[in-house]
Formats: sequence, C-alpha cells, structure tokens
Amino acid sequence: MGNNLSVVVGCANRSTPYFATSNGEGLAVFELDTDSLSFDRRAVTACSDNPTFASVSRDGRHIYATTEVFEWREGLITAYRYEPENRSLVYLNTQPTLGSIAAHSSITRDGKWLLLVNYAMGTGGPDCAAASYRINEDGSLSSAVGTIALEGSGPNQVRQERSHPHSINAIGDTGFVVVCDLGTDLLHTYLLNDAGAFEPRSSVQLPSGSGPRHAVVSPNGEYVFVTSELASTVASFAVDRATGALSSRDTISSLPDGTTDESYLADIAVSPDGAWVYCSNRGHDSIAVVGVGDDGELTPDGHVPSGGKTPRSIAMNSTGDLIICANQDSDRVSIFRRNGQNGRLEDTGTAIPTGTPTCVRIRDVV
Repeated sequence: MGNNLSVVVGCANRSTPYFATSNGEGLAVFELDTDSLSFDRRAVTACSDNPTFASVSRDGRHIYATTEVFEWREGLITAYRYEPENRSLVYLNTQPTLGSIAAHSSITRDGKWLLLVNYAMGTGGPDCAAASYRINEDGSLSSAVGTIALEGSGPNQVRQERSHPHSINAIGDTGFVVVCDLGTDLLHTYLLNDAGAFEPRSSVQLPSGSGPRHAVVSPNGEYVFVTSELASTVASFAVDRATGALSSRDTISSLPDGTTDESYLADIAVSPDGAWVYCSNRGHDSIAVVGVGDDGELTPDGHVPSGGKTPRSIAMNSTGDLIICANQDSDRVSIFRRNGQNGRLEDTGTAIPTGTPTCVRIRDVV
C-alpha cells in the first residue's frame, strides 16, 4: 500500500433528541491508502456511549473520546491506546468532564494537555464550561486540573438561552487558548499556565445571534478562523502573540449568494500553507472553499456537495491533498481530493460506510 492514513471516526450509538439517527458502533479506526483510496477497518469499540467527538495524539496512538448523552448532567472523556498490530483499541481510563454535553476537545501542541468544553444544558451538576487534563506518560488522563465557568445568553431564545461553549483550541505555541461560546456570541482567550489552569485574558464580541461554533488556527499561529453556526458565516481574527488578544479581520457568508435553505455551519479546516479554509454547511450539505489573503482577508471560492446529509465534521491530512467529511445523517464518510494550487475539491466518489458519523480525525500512519 502507499502513504497510509489512520482515519478515526466517532459515531452516535445511543439515541439523542437532536440526532436524527444513532446507527453507529461507537469509536472506530480505519486505515486508508491515499493512492488507491482502499480502506480497512482496523479497530472498533462500542464501550463509549455516543463518542461524538475525538482528539488524537500526534502519533495517532492515543485517542480521547467524549461521551455526549443528553440526559446526563455530567459527561465523560475516555482515553484509549490504539494498537494497530493487534487491531484493537485498549481502554486506559475515564474522567468526568464536570459539565453536561461534552462537545469538543483538543490537544495542545506540546502534547501535555487535553482541553475540553461542555455545551451544557441547564443546571444541577458541576456546570463547568471547560476543563484541562494532564496527559500522563502512558496516555491516560489525570483528573481535571483547570476549569472555566461561563455565564450569559444571546438573542436567539431557543439556541442562546444560556452560555453554550462549543470548542476550545490552543493558539499554536503561544500558550493561549480560544473558546467559542455559541450561546453568548463571544470568543474568550485564556493563558493556559504551566499548572494547567486557565487565566482569563480577553474576549471578542461577534455579531448578535451569530453563534460561534468551531475555530481553527493558521499553521503559523497568526490567525484564528471561526465558524458561526447560526449566521452561517466564517470570520478571521489576527492574533496578538504577546497578549492572546484577537482582532477582527474579515467575515463572509459560508453559503452561496441567494441561498434560502435552512443551514447551520459546523466544522472548519485550514490548509498546511494557511491559504485556504474549508467549512461544512449542514442543511445546504456542502463544503465551502474560502481563500485567505496575507492580511486575513477571506474570499469565497465556491462550494462542493458534501457527499451526504448533515456534514458535521471535516478533517484534512498533513499534506493537504485529502479532505474527509463525516455526513452524520447519511452514514457516510466522504473522501475528497484537494488541489494544492487552487484549493479546489473533487469528490472521489469513494466513501467509508459507517453509522451516524459525527467526528472524523486523520493522522499519518507511523
């Protein structure tokens, strides 16, 4: 086989009111040949309830899966060791997320910390917006070290009745992290100190009712790109590497002009050269192609159908020649070739069939 990739897919396997289906087996790892696009399911575990988001270590050997169960007042994060030689996912440990509806996680660039946010529904539990966990030498997780509490609301009474943190990302190697709060239309930046605690630094107010969801940081750490779920917009922000402050550069729609479809923006990925970002539109069921100028200016450059319904998650490989899209309500993970010169995407027609995929992450096989 050629240049192989590990494709980690988290799937809904337990009924949830806001998912149309729950056909998934749980957490799975596929091996994909980038030349032939042939794939092999290497490992799967149904031990996690609704592992709807996963973070993967840089070497692909450790996977951290959230548990998203609507009825629970407190979620879980579970650590696994992936053993390709045994075709297995080995359970390491589980920690509480200190809040409900664990929505997103990420690993800091130095591999020392796992960061997590809870979307949160109501009160009655710990109700922490975010938490940090030390990644132990064996890949297991410590108990929560640092936490964040957030309050507030937005104008959308259905979706913004309270704070709803939806993602957390380290801003390159700066030591700062950014939290997108869909419920309050705010981006918060914190310093993650050496002890794993969050020190507040600044906040940026987005347009009222926009609902910021996911962020991605440019490879050079100079820009943060943010999707707003409710407004279907993508925005760029310049990073002050000394203070962590974000300053707005540009905002554009993720949908074609004249679109009247009900649609909600979801995930975002950035190319290795930082010249393109890609966003998934749920409802319009497309991937938006957006060019990035030297000053953070954004230029829409077309759309491609996502290859299924409800593209909740997208990921790009390290060389930037493939994008993989998890179409939640089509039980289909679609594979796209990417032209590195003009940023365009081509649907290969090849897909990995798996039930209710909600998250996809990619690592090179080492």
